[in-house]
Amino acid sequence: MRATLVAVFLGLRFLLELALFAAWGWIGWHASDSTVIQVVLMVGLPVVVATGWGLALSPKARLGLPLAVRLVVEIALFAAAAMGLWAAGASGWGLALILGEAIVLGSLLALGRPPGPEATTVET
Repeated sequence: MRATLVAVFLGLRFLLELALFAAWGWIGWHASDSTVIQVVLMVGLPVVVATGWGLALSPKARLGLPLAVRLVVEIALFAAAAMGLWAAGASGWGLALILGEAIVLGSLLALGRPPGPEATTVET
């Protein structure tokens, strides 16, 4: 049962990561009235966030950051995205994003599966 819960929450975590990248794209699009700047930010912000995520927070992260640092960075990325969505007029999506992150991250920590390299395998 525990392994099933871990697998479900890891799957939800992946979906939240995708939602995070989409949120940064939405924020980028709504950050300017100039179409050129909108397109650059809509593409650029998610690329920067995804690159940072891959280097520091993913299960195959190349940077060996301590768990406390990874948690702070992850929560900061989600909180900033939630605030950006709120400012861009998508307050409901911002609230859903940060609540989803809190529930999934809290559940994984409670199940003894912290984010990052430690979460690459699921016991059966």
